[in-house]
Amino acid sequence: HRTQGHLASNVPCLTRSGDPGEQPPGNVPADPDRLAVLYHTSGSTGRPKPVALAHRSLSSRLLSMPEWFGIQSDEVVCAGSSLAFDPFLQQLFFPLCAGGTLWLPERHTLLDPARFWSETAVLGVTHINLVPSQIETLLLRPPSGGLPALRRVVLGGERMPADLPARIVKALGPVSVYNMYGPTEATVDATGYRTDPSLSDRDIPIGTPL
Repeated sequence: HRTQGHLASNVPCLTRSGDPGEQPPGNVPADPDRLAVLYHTSGSTGRPKPVALAHRSLSSRLLSMPEWFGIQSDEVVCAGSSLAFDPFLQQLFFPLCAGGTLWLPERHTLLDPARFWSETAVLGVTHINLVPSQIETLLLRPPSGGLPALRRVVLGGERMPADLPARIVKALGPVSVYNMYGPTEATVDATGYRTDPSLSDRDIPIGTPL
């Protein structure tokens, strides 16, 4: 309540209608279909458009993720997306829903392979979520001895090269590598696929509905 009071008196509230400085009414009834977040995304068209996600769809996605990935309460999750990228919200909240620990690496850490892998090892990170081009850059200087605590690498937002899962396993150890796909309108991810690193000579499927 103290935090809410502080925010109400110090943070401007932007509403979809009315004065941007107008404060929201108190005691608003909970409604799962109310707007949770508005993202502007260009998708495949190249033309930015607003996409509204409701609390209902976002909550359903967050609650389904721990079971789908097999997340446990001892997990340490690396959320590598920026605030403006739609996977950020699910990366931010789903480990907390499972009772796990969240690591938000600083931007310069994501650009420095040696520092990133060092902090990943020290923190005992078990789950990494990035886009394929990010992990490829980080693999230019892989950690020596792999990452024994790491359990899975989840990639999305770009086409995954066929040989990338094999390179990840070779550099990091016997981790599970997932290929995720979906437009923002489907609440970030619509399909998922656990890759087979031994099959590096064929396109990687986008998987089955989540």
